[in-house]
Amino acid sequence: MKEANSKLSMTNQRKILLENHSYLRTVVVASNAIQSGTSTGGIMHSLLGSWPRDKLVQIVTPFLESGTPDFDSCKDYYIIPPVGGVKKINSSASQLRKSSYARLPAWGKRIKPWFPYLKILFSPLREYLCSRSAYISKLENSLRCLRPEIVYALVGNYFLAKAVTLACKKARVPLYLHIVDDYVTSLYDGEFSQNYLKKMSVYWLKEAIEYATGHAAIGPHMAQEYQRRYGCDWSWFTTLCQASDYDPLPYFHHPKEPIKFVFAGNITLGRWHLLQKLGNSLSKLAKEGIYGCLTIYTSPASIEVYGRKLENFPIVNLQPWVPVSDLPNIFHKADVLVHVESFGADYVKYTKWSLSSKISQYMMAGRPILAFGEPSLASIRLVGEHDTGFVLGSFEERSIKSVLKDLIKNHEKRIALGENGRCFAMKAFDFESRRENFRQELLKAYNNWHDRQA
Repeated sequence: MKEANSKLSMTNQRKILLENHSYLRTVVVASNAIQSGTSTGGIMHSLLGSWPRDKLVQIVTPFLESGTPDFDSCKDYYIIPPVGGVKKINSSASQLRKSSYARLPAWGKRIKPWFPYLKILFSPLREYLCSRSAYISKLENSLRCLRPEIVYALVGNYFLAKAVTLACKKARVPLYLHIVDDYVTSLYDGEFSQNYLKKMSVYWLKEAIEYATGHAAIGPHMAQEYQRRYGCDWSWFTTLCQASDYDPLPYFHHPKEPIKFVFAGNITLGRWHLLQKLGNSLSKLAKEGIYGCLTIYTSPASIEVYGRKLENFPIVNLQPWVPVSDLPNIFHKADVLVHVESFGADYVKYTKWSLSSKISQYMMAGRPILAFGEPSLASIRLVGEHDTGFVLGSFEERSIKSVLKDLIKNHEKRIALGENGRCFAMKAFDFESRRENFRQELLKAYNNWHDRQA
């Protein structure tokens, strides 16, 4: 009788949580801190920005790269280094490495654009060593001390999937799993990886999925693919946008001004080559009296390496990163927003199921998107399926010029595509509704876990 009453009491408590729009006491485990300056940090920042600060703690893994945590969103950050005890990060973020391109020596600036490739090369060994370290027991002890009602883990490698699964199991804490890259099929190459890490990666992802009572992917196509592969229900969440920050109305400029194409993002992973193709085609169209210009916002390191290849064309303008808060105004003044993904097979495997964080911002801006890349990629497909832009799935110059010419000349079409994008963004990427969806997803996972224990 007591046991039955206890179960009924727990059910009523969970019902109250749901009805009162309550927030669970949540520990976030991820490789990056919550912040707007990185893609994964930006996803967490957009999802958790309205979470009560006293109910949110983040534990940062040893894979932290750079940047300053957002202490307005979350007041308590902890880092668990491979060696030593758990450290609390203070508001000055002195324990975090801030990326400073200006302080790099000349040789460092030359190799910095290759850091992503070097990271891919050495990460298998790093993951293997971390998976054999005391990190998992430290994470478990941290969860026991913090006593969260749920753990939200944004997972992008084998080691983290293993760590959060074992730690949550031992600490008896519910887990909500968010996968933002299809790392099990793309991250591990080479003989050592294929013989060990690849198998372990698949194994521990399945273990994490089985233990978790809530699952999310980065986009709708990845959610469908993961449901096919692994079963269970998959939601999806990507970078969200504040609709009021973006003015979707057309920006009118002088009729003789060239049509403004704008790209914002990383130009590594072969993307610079496609932007070079666009610059070349725009230059040739200008000789025919059809005028467009391309502005590229990217990292100073990439400008250093690829600048000469891109600025050969006078209509291409390279600009360094700007604050995220400046992007809505930049996008408002654009006529077309550009998204590119390489056609190369080696790059496609990394980007096939990913959804670029810029897609949601582009659509919310109410501007047509020129999606240039392999048509099977999730980011490219999303643009085409919702009629929010032109999909350019060919590398041939004739096709590129034809699409660019259509975008430059057809003002009404640009307006219609931009309106379609804004309409979809309001349903899929709006802060208010999607944050509430996310809160409910965590509550559902919390309830499912307790039902499983009953």
